[in-house]
Amino acid sequence: EKWFCSNANAEIIFALARTNEDRAGTRGLSIFMIEKTRPDGSPNPLGMVRLKDKLGVRSMASAECKLNNTVGKLVGNEFEGFKVMAEMINLSRLYNSVAALSTARRALVEAFQFLVNRKTFGKKAIEHVLIREKLYELGSLHIANFYLTWKAIETLDAADSGNEEAQELIRFLTPMVKKWSAEKGVYIVRESMELMGGIGYIEDGVMPKLMRDIMVLPIWEGAGNIMILDMLRASQKSNGLAVMLAEIEKSVEESDEHRELMARVLRNLKTKLGSMSSMEGDQLQLTASVLFQKLTTLYQMTVLIQNQTENSKSWIKPALKYLSDLLEPNGEIERSTLSVEEVRCLIAWAI
Repeated sequence: EKWFCSNANAEIIFALARTNEDRAGTRGLSIFMIEKTRPDGSPNPLGMVRLKDKLGVRSMASAECKLNNTVGKLVGNEFEGFKVMAEMINLSRLYNSVAALSTARRALVEAFQFLVNRKTFGKKAIEHVLIREKLYELGSLHIANFYLTWKAIETLDAADSGNEEAQELIRFLTPMVKKWSAEKGVYIVRESMELMGGIGYIEDGVMPKLMRDIMVLPIWEGAGNIMILDMLRASQKSNGLAVMLAEIEKSVEESDEHRELMARVLRNLKTKLGSMSSMEGDQLQLTASVLFQKLTTLYQMTVLIQNQTENSKSWIKPALKYLSDLLEPNGEIERSTLSVEEVRCLIAWAI
């Protein structure tokens, strides 16, 4: 039987094994810890089938191994591997989100620093309105995901401390933050590379490595569509969605500038989310995908409002404006974008 494991060069590896039928007649998953040596000190057989030739994150080796007569320590109860994995998966998804944030942040800084110094058509690139408009978009997406991710980390900490409301919310929030931070992280890196032109595509710089490494984040720990299904499952088996909606409703009252828009979107969302109870199969999943995307944007606005202070408003205010335009696009022909100084505050990087 083939076993698959990550980090084969570590002192301890974990292997997942598909077991025989359990007493209930269903197949379960068990987790074993495989050490390099047996209890008697002899080598523990570990056959290396291959090292996987991955697109990115090559510094962390992933291997396909074959274990014959290998001694493993059962972790948790037999046939209950998924229960054992649940807590680890939640932590891994938050790690995934932090990795997406850090990679996107590095790409943004690289692009911003380049554009501040690059001259095109007689002036610095940052002075061109379309450049500033793109940085406004990317910076706002990053700010929104930054605060959403740290909201999830704070919620997990509260849940671990016994807060029952946080325990409900984290079940729904974790797949949400994992999906959007990873997807938008890839977009931010790709667009930052384009802002740098051909220089961004050359291996002499860091951008190609960032692009390769971040591409795995929407895949690891559950792909985007799986996250939608996980959010859907959480909305049916926990009160996480209700807790989130109540939190959004509270923030609506705390917002002066966006109160009317957020209240209108929230009412519409509640009606449509309520109608999902009568849906099944394909219709339910397709509807959830659309509604959860709008819900994420609305909740990101909520978290930004919660964190807006006199000090942080220079980067939170433009991000709120960007998110509000996503919820209700402004159809006006006359448009304006951020100044060079406003972009610098949004990106939070000294010129």
